[in-house]
Amino acid sequence: MWPVPMRRFASIGWQEIVLPDGSRYFWNSTLHVVTDIDLRNSERLDAVMTFLEGHDMDILPPQGWELWLRDAGESTTTFIPAKAWVHHGTRMVLFERPSSDPGEVIHKDVDSKPLALHARQRLS
Repeated sequence: MWPVPMRRFASIGWQEIVLPDGSRYFWNSTLHVVTDIDLRNSERLDAVMTFLEGHDMDILPPQGWELWLRDAGESTTTFIPAKAWVHHGTRMVLFERPSSDPGEVIHKDVDSKPLALHARQRLS
């Protein structure tokens, strides 16, 4: 039996997750980053890592959050990062980096009403 070489993305902390429908995403438990960008492609992996390393702490998520990184580019030759920060405990998604202050996270019991009800209450 031949040994299976470690894929490059795995050697720098990324784990490939394959869903039952065959779609895949990549997760880095150290950085708390999730992406559906195909990191098996070396150029895409390099682009993602360069982007993350170039932003240091101003892009990485605070405690309790994950960064969901997508490619908003329409071509396969350019990388245009689209970022969203996800807090699973509160079911919250933000498109700007959340505060590092955990007190600023909306509590689930406050934010669990349907959105339409919140809108009606704010209008009245």
